[in-house]
Amino acid sequence: MQATVIYNPNAGGSARCKVEDLNGALRAAGFHPVHQATSREEDLDAILARSSGLIVACGGDGTLRAVATRLVDRRSEQPPL
Repeated sequence: MQATVIYNPNAGGSARCKVEDLNGALRAAGFHPVHQATSREEDLDAILARSSGLIVACGGDGTLRAVATRLVDRRSEQPPL
């Protein structure tokens, strides 16, 4: 199953978790990670429209809020976050 990893490269804590570690954990859990960097909220609609499977939001509070509020509107096809 695909895991779309949406991340903000400008988030303050991004150095705490290495991409390789995150990829390894997702692969060990049976996912195929696909990374989508975004620094603008406007990018999320297009990213979420082409995503499938698990959604992993990495960044700060704003990144998680922006992704979660968009997924609430997709009630018929809500992917796990």
